[in-house]
Amino acid sequence: MTETGFIDFHVHLRGDEPVCRHDVAPISWAAQATDLVSPWVEPYVHHVAHHWRNRLSVMAYRAVSRIGFNAVLQLFERHRVNELLRGMDRLGVERSVINVIEPYFNTDDLRQVMLRHADRLSLFAGVDPSLPDAPARLAGYIAAGGVSGIKIHPALAGPDPTDDRMYELCQVAYAHDLPVQIHTGSFPFEAVRHDDDASLLRPVIQAFPTVTFVLAHIGWNQHRTVLELAHENANVHVESSWQPPKVVRQAVDMLGVERVLFGSDYPLLQQKPAIEVMKAALTPAEAEMVMRRNALRLLKLE
Repeated sequence: MTETGFIDFHVHLRGDEPVCRHDVAPISWAAQATDLVSPWVEPYVHHVAHHWRNRLSVMAYRAVSRIGFNAVLQLFERHRVNELLRGMDRLGVERSVINVIEPYFNTDDLRQVMLRHADRLSLFAGVDPSLPDAPARLAGYIAAGGVSGIKIHPALAGPDPTDDRMYELCQVAYAHDLPVQIHTGSFPFEAVRHDDDASLLRPVIQAFPTVTFVLAHIGWNQHRTVLELAHENANVHVESSWQPPKVVRQAVDMLGVERVLFGSDYPLLQQKPAIEVMKAALTPAEAEMVMRRNALRLLKLE
């Protein structure tokens, strides 16, 4: 599909430190069950993500959210950096971009993981937005080096898209000329916050017209809203994970091939089926842009 390797713009990893569960109480049997069934369930998760995302489905996910969120956290015990790298080698993935969500994961911890594999991994720093010094802390992460962008997940960690804190974090991105990747789409876990109305991002996107915003998942079940936002604002790119081929095709046709990025959301979804979506949606020339060159440009690796 591409002349060289792919770049996965959206992966998550646990580093050397354990996952911080924050305010989500552990369920021991859920962790054990996840380890047992994951090898059989993982191939079907893409099907669920593509086809079961209406309002009733989201309500059903939230009804079992404590179990589901524990299962998700357990995935990070099974899929560590060596497993990711082995899969990348098998699939021809040249580089993956680690997206850090604090307080569940720690940017400094994952920076060390990235630096050990700097030829294969890039890092989008996250910061716990509830901390009083969050903007300064984020700037410190960037000053320490190795940061290629910023990750914000309003639905899981905050801030609310309308809060001053959101603007403060984006100001840090502006000051350092870094892209910002933001989760978009209804978040299926009631056990945590879910400020997940993508339309609320319009003011902050327009307040920073020179910052490149990457709206993750093309909004999942809010893809129409996200594509409208991107169509209205030239500083918006979209990332493809959780979407079926028809939505990826729609994004390319509506925004142009230069503003769509390939991502998997590993380990929640696996890289192999994400690549299959691209094969079904794109021509070889389009795949070269979406799966490699657009990411190289945003990561300043060209």
